Amino acid sequence: MTSAKQIRANRANAARSTGPQSEMGRGRVSRNALRHGLSVRADPQSDESRQAVERLAAQLVAECANPDAAHDLAATLLEWDRNEAAQRKIFRDLFCQDSRPLSGEELVLATRSAYREYRDIEAEIEAEINYATRPNRGWIARGRRLMQRLEADVARQRDRDRARAWRDLSASQRYLKRASNQLAKALKAAAQTE
Repeated sequence: MTSAKQIRANRANAARSTGPQSEMGRGRVSRNALRHGLSVRADPQSDESRQAVERLAAQLVAECANPDAAHDLAATLLEWDRNEAAQRKIFRDLFCQDSRPLSGEELVLATRSAYREYRDIEAEIEAEINYATRPNRGWIARGRRLMQRLEADVARQRDRDRARAWRDLSASQRYLKRASNQLAKALKAAAQTE
């Protein structure tokens, strides 16, 4: 059992850990759980969600003696399905895409699509080499270094995206487990009302 002294100490510590102080920090922290949307249940007030629950509940009402239990079971089934579909998408994004590092023409194409300035520098270097009587080699070298930095940025971003996908996969496993537990509870409740 917790003593009064420990309770006071816990309250004093909690008063000191107030979280972010700035509005920007508070705004960022407030969106932590919304990165992939799995921690938030589907909006039961939206027309689309309500219609889907009603359609499924109508199919389940014959199996459940209580219409309320059928409605709860339908909502829980749809929530589980949403979590399972999100995990499938993350899994597909992570494992079905080419996982080898970008290089050569693939890296150039990815950088061209990501950065407009890459295409502009490339065109300017080409024009300088082809049309200038005495190409400015220093400017060309600086342009190529800038292009290499942009290519490195694209490669690093791809690595960050893969690391984020791994984190999302582990988070989706937690949320799918939670949805599975809720589904098991709803099934037990539906079985008990019969």
